[in-house]
Amino acid sequence: MIRYGKYSNAMLALNFGFTLSRNIYDQAHIWIDISEQDPLYKKKLDIWQKHRTPKSEHVCSSGCTRTTFAIKEVKYSGNKGVGIPQALRAFVRVFCATSIEELEEMAVEAAENDGRLARRPLKHAEREVHAHRKLLMHLDSMIQGHSTAIEQLETIDGAASRSMHQFRKEMAKNLLAGELQVLQSAYAWVANYCKTVACT
Repeated sequence: MIRYGKYSNAMLALNFGFTLSRNIYDQAHIWIDISEQDPLYKKKLDIWQKHRTPKSEHVCSSGCTRTTFAIKEVKYSGNKGVGIPQALRAFVRVFCATSIEELEEMAVEAAENDGRLARRPLKHAEREVHAHRKLLMHLDSMIQGHSTAIEQLETIDGAASRSMHQFRKEMAKNLLAGELQVLQSAYAWVANYCKTVACT
């Protein structure tokens, strides 16, 4: 038996030229921006970079800070979602901060603990829910995009379908379907988390 390792469909397609219809190692990449139009842009950027930001962060040409996070299918373990990086949830907390005081509180909390920023739920439940609802909106947008792309591939007379070889079409569908499942699992967990926090 040939073993290819624990690769997502994206890596299998890139390295070996095939995909699986069901790949338990699939993951999706989430891109989140902080726009320079945000009045707290510089403060958020400074505090995020100071507290060990992901290496993948870069400043894009449009004048925004774009950070990418890889997520896997979310598996439930008590109240925790195994698959959603804590750094992603921390980023949306920083991203959604509305005052310098709020950002400084996060920095102080990080300094008093293990140095990692915004890894704990925000003290105000409504702010915690607001931050995670922003993440929900981002996930929903990605889900809609993936769903639309899959529908176009499945449309026999569609432009995307006509211009693609059948094998490549199946690879693309497997890739999109795997990422879609990951995104949907993350959406379900975050939605449930928001509901739980709002009710406490």
